[in-house]
Amino acid sequence: FSGKLSSFSLVNVVEFLELREWTGCLRVRSPRGVGRVWIDEGVIAAAEGAGLEGNDAFVALADLGSGTFRFEGGARPVAVNIHRPTRALVLEVLQSQERRRRETMCGRTILDVELHAA
Repeated sequence: FSGKLSSFSLVNVVEFLELREWTGCLRVRSPRGVGRVWIDEGVIAAAEGAGLEGNDAFVALADLGSGTFRFEGGARPVAVNIHRPTRALVLEVLQSQERRRRETMCGRTILDVELHAA
């Protein structure tokens, strides 16, 4: 299956694959970068993209926000480079996105707000 990241975030797609315990390669394309995430029986096993590998690559791909994804069932990673539970990675992505949202509230960073409030 395939879709647009503007309709289904990478986190949503990974959660769907996790619930169904699917195995395969999730290919991600965006003007900001390309990458792959391998899922093994619903668990994120490996990721690469944006010049990164493992956890960092998954977080970077999840932050793309726009682009497309395509899942190719059956593909297994050559090497496992993620050793954290899928839930922990998803939580890391969500925390990162929330932190960025707060830092850019009203176009100003939290540091700017704190400095002007003092």
